[in-house]
Amino acid sequence: MIKLIKIILLSLSLFSVLVGLISCDPDPIDIDPPIPPIDTMDVDTIACPNYESDFFNVIWQTPLHFDTLLSRSIVPQIVDDIVVFSDRFADNNENLKAFDKSDGNFLWITDDFDPNNQGIKSKHSNYIYENLMCFNFSKKSYCVNLNNGNLHWESVMDNGNPRTTIISNYLYQSQNSMGGEATLLRTRINAPEWENVYSMPVVFGYSPSLESPSLYLKNGIDSVLMIQNRAVNWSTNELKVDLMAYNLTLQQLEWQILDITEDGNSSVFPPIIYQDKVYFQGASSIHCFDAKNGNEIWKREFENDFFLWGSNIIFENKLIANSSTREIFALDLETGNTIWNNPDTGSTVENMATYDSHIYFGSGGTGKLYKINANNGVKVWESRPPNIECTSDASFVGGVAIDQESGYLYTQDQFFAMCIDLNN
Repeated sequence: MIKLIKIILLSLSLFSVLVGLISCDPDPIDIDPPIPPIDTMDVDTIACPNYESDFFNVIWQTPLHFDTLLSRSIVPQIVDDIVVFSDRFADNNENLKAFDKSDGNFLWITDDFDPNNQGIKSKHSNYIYENLMCFNFSKKSYCVNLNNGNLHWESVMDNGNPRTTIISNYLYQSQNSMGGEATLLRTRINAPEWENVYSMPVVFGYSPSLESPSLYLKNGIDSVLMIQNRAVNWSTNELKVDLMAYNLTLQQLEWQILDITEDGNSSVFPPIIYQDKVYFQGASSIHCFDAKNGNEIWKREFENDFFLWGSNIIFENKLIANSSTREIFALDLETGNTIWNNPDTGSTVENMATYDSHIYFGSGGTGKLYKINANNGVKVWESRPPNIECTSDASFVGGVAIDQESGYLYTQDQFFAMCIDLNN
């Protein structure tokens, strides 16, 4: 059964690559003019009356979509006094919405995007630099001014990878083509002037596909990018995963590790850099490498678990990993040994956030919000959205963000953006 699941996941990975390449075709011609955005402040909304939970207080909630239709959102982004959500509806069109993080008052909504934008692709990336938020809609990248929601700039990149990330004051994105080389590019945040950073050719029939990098500061001097290559051999439909360390300062490859995972698959999340180590997330394995030379320090294989959809985190000197089989692990950073594990939780499809020695995440499998004790893995509570009393489709399926000063958690239940007080 496990082999069958891995074959299915492998097929899905190939299919997603093909879809990404097909999406690079010219956009279809619009027959009907785009529908103008609706002022969310002029529409009456229906909320579940007296919404409450046995485990937390809901400070405020406000509709993601103007008529409270089922929507999805990026991981909420907290910047100064605002929190930013998005409102991806069934037609995949998506806008950004900003609210006052303390009381939920509506501040602005974007209306400058392509009306057929097909949704924000870089859902798991770093978005924010100072007062700008940058992200990717299929072939287009955007930067938005968070002070007012106005579009700062947009840029088109053919064959662009749907995932982008911000490192320092640069936005990184790769350009991949079927059967050709792949190139990692970057631009300064203030204006889209792309420059090539690193290129990789086809090797032994494998077409490269570069993912968002992570930054390692070597010896406190050299800036080194850790770049994942998820390659495909289109003639045999075989996959393989490589990891490269590219020295930006010296403009040379420091080291590379070829064909890391046995199944040729991996998570698209950038590697985690911590104390001269690189923690890499395979589809069913977790690896630790020496950041200076690429030597493998330890590797853990998880025969019955998969780590494709949620990102690992490091918290209180532990590597926290949440698998798609709804089991959460805490691993020793030096050895990879299990410190604790809990098989009775949900599987996150977005991210995990931490506050006061606890781990919080929403689960796509159960639709619940979880609170886990980071010291021992004990599940403190699990909760369905309070609005489930009014609609059975309410689900804590998305990402979470926590304001460390107030202890407020921000998330959504597919209908409402919500602010939750964790100080109970």
